[in-house]
Amino acid sequence: MPISDTEKIAQLTAALSISPQASLYKERALLFQKISIQNDSEIPPEAAKEAAILDYQSAIRLHPYEALYTINLANLLSATGRDQEADEAYAKTIELQGGMELGYRGLSLYAEHLLKKGTNQLAANQIRESLESFSNAVSQLGAIFKKAPWELSTTNGVQLRLKIYEGLGLARQASNDWKGAVEAFEEMMKIDNTSGASYYIAALQAEVAGNYWNQRRAAEALALFLKAKEQMDKNSQLPANISLERKIQLRDYIDQSISFLQKARVTPAPLTN
Repeated sequence: MPISDTEKIAQLTAALSISPQASLYKERALLFQKISIQNDSEIPPEAAKEAAILDYQSAIRLHPYEALYTINLANLLSATGRDQEADEAYAKTIELQGGMELGYRGLSLYAEHLLKKGTNQLAANQIRESLESFSNAVSQLGAIFKKAPWELSTTNGVQLRLKIYEGLGLARQASNDWKGAVEAFEEMMKIDNTSGASYYIAALQAEVAGNYWNQRRAAEALALFLKAKEQMDKNSQLPANISLERKIQLRDYIDQSISFLQKARVTPAPLTN
């Protein structure tokens, strides 16, 4: 009869009481992690995750230069929302294995962690904190490009870059940094011009054009509405979080605004900012 994971944990616990070894702590941590995603275990998922974290920490104390333990700990800390500790663990992994394959992978995993962290902060309306996380993620992309550029050319690497710049653009938009947001979305378009970034840019341009109109800067408003219309025409692809109905509403708003201003004999003016 196969031995259960709980029984394996009991055996490892007995072995560790006799001879504490980093490899045994790692093996038990992996079992706790496995149990944490099961629904039929007698060990509650959160308790299993915490036990796995403690075991990785014990393994690291015994073998502080084994980057595998550190990166496993970092991934688990990130998954449980312990962001500050995860930041430190990823940084330690990169320090330990900066020029090795695991170190290269650590760079990408750290960027993924910063992306998730920034996304959660933005959803919680922690704008300043999300800007910092996304900016750090962009810096991490720069480090990957210098040390392991092939990591960014894979399908996952391209998606990581797109999502980081998308998050940065949305965070800048939330902080009313229109110019910075457009720059981030333009980076998305450089990576993949079918990414849907053109929608974000058009929406921003339409929003600012509306502000100009409210400020009685009709000529500048028309110029920017025309740019937004041009941007909408560049690509039909939408970001994953934008519905077709929302796109149609934006397009109608732009078209109606242009029509109204042109009928009022407004001439588009060169944009000054």
